[in-house]
Amino acid sequence: AISDVAVIANAVVAITQSSGLGVTGYTADSTQPRLSAFALDLNGPVVALLLSFNEPVSASSLRVTDLTLQSDAAVGGATASLTLGAGCTVDANSVPAAGSFVWGTLTIRVLLTQANTISLKTNAKLGNSANPIFLAVTAGAVLDTSSNPVQAISTGSALAVQTSATDSELAAL
Repeated sequence: AISDVAVIANAVVAITQSSGLGVTGYTADSTQPRLSAFALDLNGPVVALLLSFNEPVSASSLRVTDLTLQSDAAVGGATASLTLGAGCTVDANSVPAAGSFVWGTLTIRVLLTQANTISLKTNAKLGNSANPIFLAVTAGAVLDTSSNPVQAISTGSALAVQTSATDSELAAL
């Protein structure tokens, strides 16, 4: 049942299915999503990258090879960078199941390949908590639920990491 919460309640008038109201105007979504923040978890055997967007995106449309981690906000001569490899995967446990009613998500957790994990952890400029990490994103790296491409974040003005968990696990043989 529906009830009005106004001080003087308005009556709720039912509209039957057979006399439903038609839409008088429709404006399709044309706003590009943007990556609003990212976090990096260097702890453990696999590095995880958590991407946060300002509106729901389709995790299955993510092209991980369009993501580049870098040691500086703007690429220069001494900037270290790592473009993610094609083998990096979206953590299926972090997004809605395929075919579910809600399929858009505001966050995507990406698991790096072993090669990318080793490259990142062994790079003094990228795998070190003393140095900030930045992320550049190619336009269209992911699509929103209306197929609008994500806005680019250039290598010349990359996004700073919001949170980063450093590798605190001891090496074991």
